[in-house]
This record gives sequence, C-alpha cells and structure tokens, in this order.
Amino acid sequence: MKIRQYLPIIIILLLFGVLVSANNYLVKKQPAEPDLDPKSPELYQSQAADRGNSLKNVVRFDLEVELNNDDEIEMSYWTDNHGNNRATVRRENERRDDDEARQEVEILISSLPPLDQTEPLTLVQAVLDQLRVHQKDIEDFELEYKLNDGSYHKIEMEIDDKDDDPNDDD
Repeated sequence: MKIRQYLPIIIILLLFGVLVSANNYLVKKQPAEPDLDPKSPELYQSQAADRGNSLKNVVRFDLEVELNNDDEIEMSYWTDNHGNNRATVRRENERRDDDEARQEVEILISSLPPLDQTEPLTLVQAVLDQLRVHQKDIEDFELEYKLNDGSYHKIEMEIDDKDDDPNDDD
C-alpha cells in the first residue's frame, strides 16, 4: 500500500528517462555535415546571424592585404557599364575572375559586421578573421567600398614594426 503514494514520482522519473533516451537516440541519428566541395572558396561562412550585408547593397568593394612574407590578397567587386557584376580575387599568385571569385567576395561581405555602421578596427579584424590571416602577419591593409546609399568608406593601415634604432623608445 505504501508503494501507491510513490507511484506518481516513479512514473515521472520513468517518463523523464524515456525522454532523455529518445533525445539521445535522435541526436545520434542526425546526418553528419556534408563535406565541403573542394572547389568551394577558402573562406568560411560565419556562424553569426545574417548581418544584412550582401552584394546587392555594395556598388564597389576593393580589398588589398599585404603580408609580411611578400604575399598579397586582393579582392575586388564592381558593376561594369553593362550592369554585370564582376569580381576578381588574387591570393598567393593565383588569380580568379569568375563566378567562384564573385562567390568568395560574397561570402566575405556577407560575413562582415554591417558595412554602414561598423567601427574601422572591428571591420579590419572581421576581414582578417574571415581570411584566416593573423594580424601580426600583415604589413599593409587597405579596404575601400561604396554602398548603394552613396556612402563611401576607406580604411588604410600600414604596420611598420621594423625598428631603425634599437635605443629609440617609440
């Protein structure tokens, strides 16, 4: 007779156990992430929510990053006189100016913080993160872009860490 008063607690614990087991079973049954196409751009999609940037909001986008090892990364996007969207990407002596280049630029732009309201250093760091370049590896950074609303932005940074005078304090 005493077991009857514990019956609701036992049922709740059993239901909880069934729910946990079912959840674990369903999680294990989910398909794995599909492998990325080997032809896909080297960039990766940000895990952040859509930030509102897209190629349709950008009239022109020019990025140049010079690295310490004399490599350069250049990405450009523009609309030509015939209304066609054009893009070029040059990295490590490889140049592309096709749909793959446009896709790579689109991935970069869509993963950045809002281009119309971002602090310059935040934008620089986001670009470097997306390109998988460490800030200590850059020598020169230049980003120019014009948005559909007519706003024009330019960010230039030159890193000069070569010390001419070891006794100099600055």
